[in-house]
Amino acid sequence: HLSSFSSGRRVERWARLLASGMDTAFAGSVAYELSQGRADLLTNELHIVPAVLAGDEWATGVVRRCTYPLGHMLRTIAVTNAVESIAVIGGFAASLGDCYLDILQEALDENEDFAILKPFLSGLLWREAEVPEECLLGAATYGRVRASDQIEMGFSA
Repeated sequence: HLSSFSSGRRVERWARLLASGMDTAFAGSVAYELSQGRADLLTNELHIVPAVLAGDEWATGVVRRCTYPLGHMLRTIAVTNAVESIAVIGGFAASLGDCYLDILQEALDENEDFAILKPFLSGLLWREAEVPEECLLGAATYGRVRASDQIEMGFSA
């Protein structure tokens, strides 16, 4: 399941795991200062997100590593299915805003084999705030198609 690798909660668990090893990068990070050096207390809301927004390299690296599988999967889906746009939603992504989109875009662009895809991939991501109704529109479209399939097959909706 992709969220076990790329969700906000995965970022938090991965940060705790890395920080518990007390690598020198964590010890010099904004996340370290905010958590008072307590790896077991690291949270996205209080430590990771503020550290990324402050430009902290350690916290940004954690998010980058956890976001890579999502970017890789989105690139594959977009290219194989001719997806025109992807709305990036969720509390973690929303709290990081453009920082998250930049990190996710890096993952989309990484290992790009075909230069012709670069312009296509660069305009693919939209932030939740820019398209807040996307999830509802997607759910409504799915519901409408499902209901019409049911009616065509003789089932009542």
